[in-house]
Amino acid sequence: MAQYRLGKRISFSSAEESRFRNLFNSWAASVPEFKRNKLGDQLKIVEVWDAPLYQAVFRTQYDTRLLREGSERAKGRKFPAPTITKESDINRWSLVPYSSSFTSTEGSLTVKGSERIVNCHTCGAQGEMTCTTCGGKGKSERKVDTKVECSICYGKGYKTNPSKEIVSKNVWNYNTQKYETKYETVTHENRSECYHCKGKGYIDSFKWVVDTCQKCGGRGKLVCSTCAGDKQLMKYWELRRTQYNKSMSACYFPPEVSQDEVQKLMKLFDNTTPWSLVERVRIEREEFAKAALAERPVVGPMLSFLQSRVEHPQNTAICFSEVEVCECQSLSVIYEVDGERFVCLLVGPQWKLFTVTSPVSKKMDSLKEKVNTYCRQRKYGKAWAYLQRVNKFPQAGSNEAYMQEQLEERMAGTTRLSSNLVLMLCVVLAAPVLYLFYSNTEFYAVWTKWLMNKWDITPTAFTVMSIVIMLVGGMVANKSLPAFSYRAASGVSRSVRGAMVGIGTFVMMGLLAFILTYLGVTTVLYKLFMIALSIVMFFVIIIVGLFK
Repeated sequence: MAQYRLGKRISFSSAEESRFRNLFNSWAASVPEFKRNKLGDQLKIVEVWDAPLYQAVFRTQYDTRLLREGSERAKGRKFPAPTITKESDINRWSLVPYSSSFTSTEGSLTVKGSERIVNCHTCGAQGEMTCTTCGGKGKSERKVDTKVECSICYGKGYKTNPSKEIVSKNVWNYNTQKYETKYETVTHENRSECYHCKGKGYIDSFKWVVDTCQKCGGRGKLVCSTCAGDKQLMKYWELRRTQYNKSMSACYFPPEVSQDEVQKLMKLFDNTTPWSLVERVRIEREEFAKAALAERPVVGPMLSFLQSRVEHPQNTAICFSEVEVCECQSLSVIYEVDGERFVCLLVGPQWKLFTVTSPVSKKMDSLKEKVNTYCRQRKYGKAWAYLQRVNKFPQAGSNEAYMQEQLEERMAGTTRLSSNLVLMLCVVLAAPVLYLFYSNTEFYAVWTKWLMNKWDITPTAFTVMSIVIMLVGGMVANKSLPAFSYRAASGVSRSVRGAMVGIGTFVMMGLLAFILTYLGVTTVLYKLFMIALSIVMFFVIIIVGLFK
């Protein structure tokens, strides 16, 4: 069993102490919102412990085995009487040995002694099956397109409708030496497209032609697709095998590090942490007791916890497990600032600094407390201002970032309310001016005058539609506010900024309403609105009448 070291108290040399203080000064200077850049020179070192870190990786190889019945062509083979006829006769775990190395594969094998010859269930041991195309007749009918001469026009594509016309002619009479008028009947041949064949002269038709079935060659039978004509099948039991592995890990930290801080430190660790292998333990099958993992000093509870997390899926066996325990050099430094004790870790020979607790975290905790206090007092602006400072600390996490987003959304609601109120006020004040403008000017495109005369559009209608466009368009635009308008701690400041946004939105939507009116879009929208309103009122009247 490997040697595991508990924390041992040591002392810094003068060079090591100077190195530690310089490292701490650099760290303190890199933290925003923290003004004590020379904290390393001001702190008092209370205790230094040689407290190595340990990491355990628990990896397990699994073997899943499932039995199913399979079949294939007999191919004339013969087998002795089977010794295995049902699933309960098979011990799936003794058929093949377990894997001795980590692998991820899938495969299958035939269980020896389960092979047997049986009649083919598909063709009833006939080797042939009735052809599904011709139904066993050997003949098949196929549809052939043909053309039949039109019975109306007899293939000409047109019908003749003769018409007679009496025409007059001036004929010279040699006897009288004068022109005389004579009348004669002229027959005209008028043609019209045949309505029956549409001028083609023929009608599309079809006929059934009986041919030899192409699928079975006229035999009416097909070779059985299951046994390929052998009339028999070889049946057997098949073992489906899936091999895979899973791993999990855990770390041991010195007792000075509380469990609340362990998860934070785990997120800060990266692949550059210098781990060295201490022990590798191989455990065959599930013989965890022989490995005595829980009896190991220091790391025993960690290994025992990982062992308890090993899965036992159905139809799956554990081939073996392998435990690797690695050690990382670490010094735990307990120091004092302003009469209060804190803890930090110096990890690796290069001393990578991890602050477990520090005046920085204490200050961040005090700021977070102020945030919570102001939130309880519903002073969300002040809470947001302090939360911004909290999120500048490296110890801040996703919860703080999410809380800031929620506060900003709440403050945006205040600004949005102010913006919409100012927008509505501006529209109400502008309504009389719009009416006078539309009444006394011809601010329309030329083509819209025709629409106004045709649909009896009045200046009042233009004014109402312009107000609707400004209100609806403005409120839609105010759903996405610019960041500067609500990121202010003071509620008054946010309201003023919202009012500015509302005035700007009013100006933008007012210009849009003018443009749409000039182009005639307002005229069309008003008419569509009136048509829709008329339809709704028509159905309301019908429904009310039905229920009376």
